Amino acid sequence: MICELYRVSDNRIDDLMKLNQDEAIEYLDENYGSINGKYHVENDTVFPMDKCWAIAKYILKQADTTDTKILNSLDNLFVKSKEVKPINQLFQEIINNGLKKHYDRKKMTEHYVYRAEMDYDWEYIFVHIKTYQKAFEKASEMDDGIAINWG
Repeated sequence: MICELYRVSDNRIDDLMKLNQDEAIEYLDENYGSINGKYHVENDTVFPMDKCWAIAKYILKQADTTDTKILNSLDNLFVKSKEVKPINQLFQEIINNGLKKHYDRKKMTEHYVYRAEMDYDWEYIFVHIKTYQKAFEKASEMDDGIAINWG
C-alpha cells in the first residue's frame, strides 16, 4: 500500500467532489498517479511515498499543537488551499521540533497504524515526513489544494 499526495487546484477539487469517490480516485490515478498522466510531474504535482506514509502521518498528527487538530485533514481525500496554508505553517514549526518523541511503535500498533509493527529506521520514516512537508509547501506556494490518494 502506497500513498501519493497530488497538488491540485481548488477548482479541480470542487469538480472531483461532485463525483463519487471511486470516480474521483480513478481520475487522480489516471491523470496524476500514472507516470503517463496529464498532470504527473514528480515533486511538483505528485509526491509519492512508500511503506512509512501512515507512520509519518501518525507522527505528524501526534505533534499537532493546534486547538482544532488541523492535521486530522490528512485523513481526508481532499484538502483545499485554505487549510493547506496553515498546515504548511504548522509543518514548518513541528518538523524541526523533536518529532522522534512521537514514534511509539506499541502505541501505533494499538491504533492499527499501517505497518506500525515493522521496525523502520527513523531516517526512513523522516523521509516520508519530509514528503508531506514538501507537498504542502509547494501547494501553499502555488495557492493549491492537496488530494491524498492511498491504495
